[in-house]
Amino acid sequence: MTTCLDLDAAAFHGLCPVTHLGVVSCEGPDAASFLHNQLSQDILGLQNQQARLAVFCNAKGRMQATMTVYRESEERFFLVLPLTLLAQTLKRLSMFVLRSKVKLQDCSAHVEMAAALGHSAASLGLLLGEVTPSLAAWHAGCLGALSTDLSASEARVTSRASFWVKLYPALGQERFLLIKPKDSLWPLPMHHLSELASERFLQSEVLSGVATLDVASFEQFVPQMLNMESVGAVSFKKGCYPGQEVVARSQFRGTLKRRSLLVVSEHALQPGQAIYDRSDPREPCAQVVQVSTMPGTDGFFVAIACFSLPSLQPQEVEWALPKTLDLSPGIKPMTQVLWSEHLSALPPDQPPQRLGLMALPYALLEDL
Repeated sequence: MTTCLDLDAAAFHGLCPVTHLGVVSCEGPDAASFLHNQLSQDILGLQNQQARLAVFCNAKGRMQATMTVYRESEERFFLVLPLTLLAQTLKRLSMFVLRSKVKLQDCSAHVEMAAALGHSAASLGLLLGEVTPSLAAWHAGCLGALSTDLSASEARVTSRASFWVKLYPALGQERFLLIKPKDSLWPLPMHHLSELASERFLQSEVLSGVATLDVASFEQFVPQMLNMESVGAVSFKKGCYPGQEVVARSQFRGTLKRRSLLVVSEHALQPGQAIYDRSDPREPCAQVVQVSTMPGTDGFFVAIACFSLPSLQPQEVEWALPKTLDLSPGIKPMTQVLWSEHLSALPPDQPPQRLGLMALPYALLEDL
């Protein structure tokens, strides 16, 4: 059975504070090569004022953190990741510095973050020129370019450690992450945007279908289980990094049997929670990764959950994993949900809590 959920379009137009993310700076002559050797992304190929999603894995290919990497200059990078994982990620990265000319530092206390969503994001005019679909997300630039209201000296100060990154859209709407030092001003165009609660950005993160690793999912998944290769977080052409052999083998040597999907529930879900196939009570068929409420709906929750694909029915897989990417602009006033007859958020020995599936807003990368 399919239904449509009404969504409040106005809920995703404006500027909202971002308080759950932190920033690590990586500076020095060896910064590019150091990060290239530790992360899943081709950091050496990253140009100045470019950003990409990247994954930090252990030796077994299990993800310890997901992060957005922004290259400000030849020797200066910024890593944006959840505060809950920042300290331990910084500690582990520091273990690999050895003789590299690199300085890693937590600068979260000195920066301020916000997210521009919907029409407000587009009104800032951050995307200049044509952007191909493959590079639309993670397009980035210097936030100081918007500082037309500042003097030349002030604009130079604002430009350092001040940048924007275009994120994957949610419900067909634009999303930008904006970061600046706390001792500088937001550019004047941002002062005219409507203010939103911080939860709007968290909701948009889940609805984008791009999972952000947190404590409950630490070392639980290889990148493909969270579709990381399909959202540009993994390069299969670069050299070695921790877990690279496992990640490559998963991509080239076998059919991937676990994928992340968007799930809708009428009951509250928790990160790390198990999902069950009531027709097969032997073990859980999925694990919840990230959860949010659904704006404009009456008590619905949406989550990113990693599923064992064989546990799903063929029509559910076809519904949840689109073959092509829909690039049509604008928010869709209704979201279609396919309600499952066999999935439940509770074990089979308890009353069922039905779950529905939404289509991912991006297509999975074809087998290489």
